Amino acid sequence: MSSQQPYPRQPQEGIPDPSRRTRILKLTAIAAAVLAGMGAVVGLFFALLWAFNPVGDEWHCSDGEAPAGPAGDYDRCYETDKPLPRGFEWDPWGNRPIASNCDKEGWVQIERIPRGRGPAWAEEDCVREGTELPGRWRTVDVD
Repeated sequence: MSSQQPYPRQPQEGIPDPSRRTRILKLTAIAAAVLAGMGAVVGLFFALLWAFNPVGDEWHCSDGEAPAGPAGDYDRCYETDKPLPRGFEWDPWGNRPIASNCDKEGWVQIERIPRGRGPAWAEEDCVREGTELPGRWRTVDVD
């Protein structure tokens, strides 16, 4: 009598192992799918960030505050209902949106190229439409 059982066959009996090329193609397809999924998640994140713009309402100072400082250096915010420290003055343009947020109605983006800073650097700001601009400042055409 023989030791082999004729039927039923074992599940893996007679099925050849996949070739090396087949394994590499499967692993490559899986890696490509994972990378494409990760790219889609990152792309969706940036699309939502652009659509909802969490910094879309950024101002120089909070409500009830305005920029002030020593003449020409208005880089700090102070409450508008309290007196300023000695030697400080209010920023003549008042509280305003940050330059990258100047697309609000009634506001215009301005820039100036400071002397001695090189041609590639320009200072940008945002002011109310119709504001008289000091020397070297000009409006920026934003498309």
